[in-house]
Amino acid sequence: MGLIRIVIILALAYLGWQLIKATLTRTGYLRGPDRSANTQSGEKMLPCARCGVHVPSSEAFQYRNLAFCCQAHQQAYLDDPGE
Repeated sequence: MGLIRIVIILALAYLGWQLIKATLTRTGYLRGPDRSANTQSGEKMLPCARCGVHVPSSEAFQYRNLAFCCQAHQQAYLDDPGE
């Protein structure tokens, strides 16, 4: 009998906490991290011609129609384009 009471009390406490958390989130007091500041919507991602890592077009080092993730990869391509 005592175990059932404890389980019911814990379940009610959990439901109460979820209700409070949902209310605070809805009103704006409790929010997750703002990820919209880190993402640039609509920017094209280009694969590096050397290693294949995708980089935003604004950050890519470009040579002709190729994109590179860093100047070292661009320079390595220019030194030996056959690799």
